[in-house]
Amino acid sequence: MANTTASLRSPTVKWRTRSDGLLAGINAGHNWRDDNLVFGIEGEIGRLNLSGRRRQPGQDPVLGLPYDAYGSVDKGWYGGLSARLGYALDRTLFYTKAGVVYSTAKLGFSDTCTTDPCGNSTIDASKKVGWGYQLGAGVEHAFTRRWTVKAEYAYMDFGHTTLRGRGVGGGSDGTTFNVRSDLSVHTVKIGLNYKF
Repeated sequence: MANTTASLRSPTVKWRTRSDGLLAGINAGHNWRDDNLVFGIEGEIGRLNLSGRRRQPGQDPVLGLPYDAYGSVDKGWYGGLSARLGYALDRTLFYTKAGVVYSTAKLGFSDTCTTDPCGNSTIDASKKVGWGYQLGAGVEHAFTRRWTVKAEYAYMDFGHTTLRGRGVGGGSDGTTFNVRSDLSVHTVKIGLNYKF
């Protein structure tokens, strides 16, 4: 889910753009066991197939017209590295994880103004979300000595980023703008693992 804060005009307007999609990827890692406690490290790479776009709500206080700006989030690759801590009961492992994550998903802001005073100008900017962190928990079950299946929830937070640019054309030509955005992602993963 992406949160967008636009401050091109007063008052500041905040809104959320829902971005639903599938997540697919691969992971690899290593575990160490001390009785029932399990410590591990895990790396993963995958695709955040997120896509969402939402119009800025409300009305422009100067023009008295609905806003025509949009916030968006678009798909991208991601990679993460996490530490895992778990407790094993027979062939089932309950675990938590925490680590860093990087994504090429893009946050965007666009505004095509056709009404005075900005008439026929365009504002358009996007930026990769970059680095963030992830927290998660899951359960993994070994149904053979080599094969396991797992279900995991993970939360990714990429923090705040500022989209910067200049208006092109019309009354806003050359006007600088800054739009603050952030991206957080809730994921549910089902995985099949092979132990070497």
